[in-house]
Amino acid sequence: MAAPKPPPYGRRLRALRRAGRIPDTKQIVIAVGDWNLVTAEREDSVVVPPGESADQFDFRLVAGLPALLVVNERDIEIADQVAERVIAAGCRGCIALIKPAFTGKTGLKVYQSHFGENREH
Repeated sequence: MAAPKPPPYGRRLRALRRAGRIPDTKQIVIAVGDWNLVTAEREDSVVVPPGESADQFDFRLVAGLPALLVVNERDIEIADQVAERVIAAGCRGCIALIKPAFTGKTGLKVYQSHFGENREH
């Protein structure tokens, strides 16, 4: 099996971090399962494309920074897998903004916060 690679747009973000820059938002935004959840112009964003396994991506680019997963409600199981990998890569906190698909209600899921709390809203 090939070594994990950064997710799409991750090489750009990794290069910024290696140059000593952090994103203006001071967080990493990860669109899960839908390219349209973020825009390519954002320097703080990467994408886990639809149908792709989180295991194939190297998420070390989130080390030391909070991660915000943006996910459609129907893809929450994929977001759970991404969160596991992001936390293992040493992020400072990981939450998901869940866009409505079924319930019509935007949600928030806290996987790991810098306050040490794990909860779902």
